[in-house]
Amino acid sequence: MNYSGTGWPRSLRRQIAANSMRGIELVPVLDVRCFLAHQKYVTALHGKGETIITESLRDLEAEFAGAFLRVHRNALVSVGFIEGFERQAPRRYGLRLAGVDRHIPVSRRHAPAVRRRIEALAGRVERSDGLHLPAGPNLHPKGSAWRTAIHG
Repeated sequence: MNYSGTGWPRSLRRQIAANSMRGIELVPVLDVRCFLAHQKYVTALHGKGETIITESLRDLEAEFAGAFLRVHRNALVSVGFIEGFERQAPRRYGLRLAGVDRHIPVSRRHAPAVRRRIEALAGRVERSDGLHLPAGPNLHPKGSAWRTAIHG
């Protein structure tokens, strides 16, 4: 599915509503980089900052399954904003997202699926050990890290 521009499926919401001190704020889903859960609330990180919403991560994941990818029990990321997938330490991974100043942790459980999704999006993989796997010229090694320039 194409989730950009006019290709956004009609069945999906285009905006997330959030109650704030100013009233109800509408955050365009296409602008959301990731959803991070903490206790009862979910924070949507987007181009204009952060907005706390009361929807569950599970519901957001079900609704936006093609556009967002589960990377941790408390994080969903927008596939279109992924810039890099890196090994931060042995058995620890993180994602870099366009417009987000912090790394988003990727759980060991979700790491293989995240890697496969990035490889499928990029089309080709180069690893730091010199192996080339079928899939795009957008992936480049950085030490032992996997990087991608999907967005941009």
